Amino acid sequence: MTIDERNRIRTEAHLPLLDVDAEQARLAKVEADAEFESYFAQRRPAFQHLWSDSGGGFVTRKEIYNQVGRNLRDATIEGSRPVVS
Repeated sequence: MTIDERNRIRTEAHLPLLDVDAEQARLAKVEADAEFESYFAQRRPAFQHLWSDSGGGFVTRKEIYNQVGRNLRDATIEGSRPVVS
């Protein structure tokens, strides 16, 4: 459904209209996030040793997992794909 179609429905329902530029930016971010999540899901086994071999408890391993995800997301935003050794 396009933004215009959604705004037409919102008009009929007497709701405020969506800001087209803001909605396009939001949708672009959602698409980029979905693309990253797909990439990370495919590459997760290559990075799993970083959090599973840490020797820490659940919270420590989860934080390492989250940091790996943030680092990968930052690398993909910059346009490069990280190299795993």
